[in-house]
Amino acid sequence: MPLAARQVKQALTGKLECEIDETHHHYYVYRHNGEIVTKTRMSHGREKEIGNFLIGKMADQLKVSKSFFTELVTCTKSHEDYCDELRSVNLIE
Repeated sequence: MPLAARQVKQALTGKLECEIDETHHHYYVYRHNGEIVTKTRMSHGREKEIGNFLIGKMADQLKVSKSFFTELVTCTKSHEDYCDELRSVNLIE
């Protein structure tokens, strides 16, 4: 199921408080205690929806499952849930 690009951007910058690094793409950088833990990117293009393939890529870059990422974007998972996922794979303490 595709996700609205605007909704994905809002989840990354709002819920996860990712910083945006502007280069050829928009890089969304997630920091924990000041250190970069994960990052993902989105094109500057006019995409209105993000398809299954890119959802999977972004989920991999953020170190979560595709279903978790989808739930994060659709507001059923929280920032704390994301931190719990990162703790479960020893990326943060």
